[in-house]
Amino acid sequence: MKIVFCHDNFAHGTGGAERSARALAAALKRRGHDVRAFQEARPGAPPVATPIPVEEVAVPRPFLFLDKDRSWERLAGAALDRLGPDLVVTQNMFLSATVRAARARGVPSIVLLRDHAPRCRVQLSSSPI
Repeated sequence: MKIVFCHDNFAHGTGGAERSARALAAALKRRGHDVRAFQEARPGAPPVATPIPVEEVAVPRPFLFLDKDRSWERLAGAALDRLGPDLVVTQNMFLSATVRAARARGVPSIVLLRDHAPRCRVQLSSSPI
């Protein structure tokens, strides 16, 4: 089975959600599945070693999160068209956009909920508003 982990943060996060996703992806790969990851590019973020091939894409930084979500839906959709997965696994900030992109293509999706981020529509930032 061809499985794509489509996340905002797959191979440069060190939190529990990211570790869990990488562990699941690695286990699926060991079982013989073709597993790949598609994530948001984060320049300067140190990559985390993973046996999973990871593709990154820059996501425009609009003023409103909803606009970023729509951008991700288009980018994820293009990646799904190119990669042709049988299953999409997603979590974190772009999970709803990823599920919409997968549904539009008739690809089943699994949502991992191990983080509070999907429920928080406001991203905290160190820069002043």
